[in-house]
Amino acid sequence: MSAREIESIDLENRSRRNNLRIDGLKESPGESWDDCEKEVKKFFNNQLKISKEVVVERAHRIGQKKDNKPRTIVLKLLNFHDKNKILNSLTHLKGTGIYINEDFAQKTIEHRRKLWGEVKKLRNEDSCFNYKTIDDFQRSTAFKIAPYDPSACDRPFSADWYRFTSGAGGKIPTINPPPYSCGVKYPVWLNGEEPSAVGEIKSIQACVVVDENPCAKKINVKVKKCLQINEEYFVYYLKALPGCPMRYCAGTKKKCGPEESSATGFEPCSSSFPKIDKDPVVTVGVKDKRVSFSCKFNTVKESNARYEVTWFQGPVEKQIKGPEIFTNEQNEAFLQNTNKYGENETFCLGYNIYCKLRSYYVGNENLKSRERKSNEFFAGFQVNPKTLDLSEKDKPQKVSITSTVPIVCGDGTENCFVSIELGQDNEDSFLNICDLHFKPGQAGQTQEVEVVAKRDFVDDGNQRMFLKIFVPDQLDALDWNCHKKISDVEIKTSDVRTSRCHSSGDPHITTFDRFYHDHYYVGDYVLVESKSRKFRVHARTFAWGSVAGNCGVAAQEGDDVIVIDMCRDNVPRARFASTVEPQHGTILTRDNNGKYFMIKFPSGAYVKFDTDGFFANIEIQVPSDDFQNTEGLCGTFDNNPNNDLKPKGGQEKATYQDFQNSWKLTSAESLFYFEGGPRKCTATRAKTYCICYEPLNGSQRKVECNFEGYVDRPKYESENKGWKTLEFFGAEHCGRRKRRSMDDNVVILPDDGNTGIYDYNPVQVSGRVPNFPTKSGITESIAKGVCKDKIRNSIIGRTCIDFIGPSFVTDSYEQQCVIDIQVTDNEVVSIESAVNNLMRACEELTLRNLSFWMTADGKVAGPPTKIAESLCPNECNGNGACHNGTCVCYAGFITGDCSMKEGQPPILFGTPVFCDIRSQDCIRTRLIGKDFIDSSSLSCKMTEVKVSEVPYKKTIKAFINKGQLLSFAEISCLLPTVPVNIEYSSNKPGKPVGGYAISVSNNNQNFSDNETLFLVYDSKCMECTNKDIKSCKWKKLTSGFSCFREKRFNAAEWATDTSCLLILRRWCDLPVGSNSYPSYMVKSRIYMLLIKSHMDLLEPPCP
Repeated sequence: MSAREIESIDLENRSRRNNLRIDGLKESPGESWDDCEKEVKKFFNNQLKISKEVVVERAHRIGQKKDNKPRTIVLKLLNFHDKNKILNSLTHLKGTGIYINEDFAQKTIEHRRKLWGEVKKLRNEDSCFNYKTIDDFQRSTAFKIAPYDPSACDRPFSADWYRFTSGAGGKIPTINPPPYSCGVKYPVWLNGEEPSAVGEIKSIQACVVVDENPCAKKINVKVKKCLQINEEYFVYYLKALPGCPMRYCAGTKKKCGPEESSATGFEPCSSSFPKIDKDPVVTVGVKDKRVSFSCKFNTVKESNARYEVTWFQGPVEKQIKGPEIFTNEQNEAFLQNTNKYGENETFCLGYNIYCKLRSYYVGNENLKSRERKSNEFFAGFQVNPKTLDLSEKDKPQKVSITSTVPIVCGDGTENCFVSIELGQDNEDSFLNICDLHFKPGQAGQTQEVEVVAKRDFVDDGNQRMFLKIFVPDQLDALDWNCHKKISDVEIKTSDVRTSRCHSSGDPHITTFDRFYHDHYYVGDYVLVESKSRKFRVHARTFAWGSVAGNCGVAAQEGDDVIVIDMCRDNVPRARFASTVEPQHGTILTRDNNGKYFMIKFPSGAYVKFDTDGFFANIEIQVPSDDFQNTEGLCGTFDNNPNNDLKPKGGQEKATYQDFQNSWKLTSAESLFYFEGGPRKCTATRAKTYCICYEPLNGSQRKVECNFEGYVDRPKYESENKGWKTLEFFGAEHCGRRKRRSMDDNVVILPDDGNTGIYDYNPVQVSGRVPNFPTKSGITESIAKGVCKDKIRNSIIGRTCIDFIGPSFVTDSYEQQCVIDIQVTDNEVVSIESAVNNLMRACEELTLRNLSFWMTADGKVAGPPTKIAESLCPNECNGNGACHNGTCVCYAGFITGDCSMKEGQPPILFGTPVFCDIRSQDCIRTRLIGKDFIDSSSLSCKMTEVKVSEVPYKKTIKAFINKGQLLSFAEISCLLPTVPVNIEYSSNKPGKPVGGYAISVSNNNQNFSDNETLFLVYDSKCMECTNKDIKSCKWKKLTSGFSCFREKRFNAAEWATDTSCLLILRRWCDLPVGSNSYPSYMVKSRIYMLLIKSHMDLLEPPCP
């Protein structure tokens, strides 16, 4: 550095000689230079206890604000004396986080930092600065024990430099003490002279006193004389002593007794001060709309007695107020903040608040009693527990946050609250809330946060996270504007396995524990039922030759029951059997082909139903909650496949036939017969759970809450591509969706009433698999060959074998395929079912095992893209290429699985049933047919018909509404209006029957050649026993019948002849007791639907 540079730096330092730098002092929003100067003066007065005589010329902040931290203040004082006065008061800043330093030129600061680093290095090497301290008054030669008292020992003692710092004295004695001195039977002393020069190190012999022998055992000890800040002291290099009870002595003074005192706490002691019989007690309350702490103490009735109270906060002791002096007539001291927002406070919350009390007599101020310390009162938010151990199958656990002090609002802010923000450092757990608000009230308010381990459905091992608890600035509840950082809650989550059960083909069941068995019988059966919660899945099977096949599934979680049934007419009909609005996490979806359905529940459980129109495959996934808690045909789910054939009731030594029969259901037990009762819009709700991200680098806080409980199931992106949600038919009435809306991604199901319930009691099959060859001549050898070739060489088969490796075997899927060919005599259907099952198993394995998610550099990226690219429905039926999990159809083919030829118009077969307006809303109809395309152009053309004559007549005007695909064999049409009217009166004659002739188009232009009739009727007037219009007939009128308005006559008395039906068009007000009858005049004759007898329309005049 040149001489000119040195001179320049020197001049700059001289110009700054009266400057100071203050770091850590709170900065108010929009703070001006004047505000800054006032804040500094107040800080000097309150914190450093310096009067206003210190003159501040100016004070301002420098630099840019970062991470909401206060900027540095540069302060210029009037003179050097004021600067020294401040620097001599820095002991008051201990533990405050505020630092004051001299202000030098930047070069000087850098040079000082470098020099200080060298000094610290040297000090670390010098035992006068680098030593361990021992503060133990019981090492004093004046501290004696009785022979029967417990004795200390320095046997477990690490060799190092030590300094004794007790008020009893800091030197090992050089005169031998008697036995039982220093709190030990065999005390140790130094037999020699200490070094006399500072820095000198001397080796001295230490002696162990044993009985009358002052030096029974000898040990070498090094002693060094030190000097620091005008204080001389010794440090000792000590080693472990050879036996017990032996101990190094230190000091010679005796500690003052409980009723004695001295300046040091050691002799000489005195008891000439007012006696304090009890420790003071700290409590909390409210005073002048601020939190106020009280320190109460007992006094003596002596007028010259004085009491000194000082307030502290801990755990690291910091004096925050006092000492204050009280007379014998005052026995209570108060601690209270008086600051405004942005000003320094007397105390901060989040610490232990306590007071210390001393007494003395007037005129004898130098002789005070020993300090009596109060209870430590924790003031602020208390969190319990500090750690949580959660399993992925545990119910949510609670963390309670309690305010130990009152919540108080200032004037004009009576509705204030104190807020708490919660944050997480990872996503392995969910919280039920991210913000808490404590309203004004007494101390002891408690709020709880639910914490639950995430059901992630992956094998990711045990995890560890921390729940962060923040207390942000409070503008109105000022006492809460300063709160110590709350310690994090440690949350440990233990991984619990999840699993899937498969029932496929005729049907072959693979249990949760991977046990394989066949279920060849027809009826309704329990696939799985949870013993720990309200969850069950039932399957319905139909006769398939001598064995069975899946044709329906019904699932329940909580109040929600969903049925998918194709056992009646081979049309997979999905419906909500429950009549309460489903929980938000209960979702029913279908793919864009209408062949694949998925029921998802808030717990993370799901049911998949995959059909080709002949039979179905069923897949069930259960969350970790059900581990060791399942029963049914899917087994016990306890990682033990050997006990999966456990019959209902746990019967021992049951046969396989007993096992299957035990899980067969009666109509009273089966979910297929479930009737939900009155419709309502409330259900048992799954709670909302959140991930509360903590803000990073000043970014905005991010909160994600959802209604799917605490589930985060991994999936491939292609899983729900093009899928539609099948919405609860009452959703539009419950406010979840605007009435009659037709969202492109949502299909509102028709109201089926109880029409989906029917008697199902098929004749039981033998359960024997037919022998090879099949009727068409397929031999077992041919079946094995074609199954092996088609499965292993399928797109998904090749991909999974190559990606997963030798551990992924296809033997079980080939075996299933062979048996299905043996039963069905159909290679295509059997191979398709087996390949789909292989795809689901590969999907499950690669989603659950995180080792498949790893990239080349060892990072967890996500589910493997190689598998995702091969997850195409039905291998695109050979009519397209699988690209990124989506079928790209060849020319001439369409739909999501390329199964339909382009240009095929839809064909209609009819409606499942007519619609009874008394039990259904009849806003939408189901139409059965084939060759439907799931597109925005799917349309329904509806023409209202009159059914007053045979055959029915169409009106002139036709309506075209959007159609929606329900399944590959069924669509829904939204009616323009409901074609009946059940309001019967003289002004509203009502309309008990009506309907529409409906045709369908895939492109909104070319409609189907055939039409089908959708009939709506009033079951109080008419009876329709099936979907054939010829079955409908009028009911016999009875007393109170609602088709006709009752006033002052009995309808049954007016029409007792069922061969002649009278429609009354006039009502008369007759006097009470009148026997007059109206006269009749036939006006016209009409013919009603399928009723051979005629109907006369009569308009009798009133008498």
